[in-house]
Amino acid sequence: MRLDGVHMLVTGVGKGIGKAIGKAIGKAIGKAIAIMAASYRADISIAGRTSGLLLETAEKIKRLGRKCEIIIADVSDYQAVVQMVEQAEKTLGPINVLVNNVGWDNAEPFWKNSPEHWDKVIDTNYKSVIYCSRAV
Repeated sequence: MRLDGVHMLVTGVGKGIGKAIGKAIGKAIGKAIAIMAASYRADISIAGRTSGLLLETAEKIKRLGRKCEIIIADVSDYQAVVQMVEQAEKTLGPINVLVNNVGWDNAEPFWKNSPEHWDKVIDTNYKSVIYCSRAV
């Protein structure tokens, strides 16, 4: 797989599955670099709502020789998504690959959920995908 000049934006890297995907991408690219020298280079922007876990993930990616931009953003807010994409592209260039990885829910029977709960689920799990895909 060739990753020359590829800029990936991965959302939801701060927690859970997104953190694992961010690490896996970094490891895959790092392994390819070790095998094929610098011919498989990619830059990665990682986005999430919490800086601590983003910093930890970015450090691991950078230790693998990758460029990594950290972006704090709430992807359920369209204007925040537009700013996230602008920041990522200003720093690392045009985005070639988008991984919409944000997801949220509270594990309980749906009949116990409030309308506010469902608004958050829809904003986080559905609207964020539309917002990120449109902005990129």
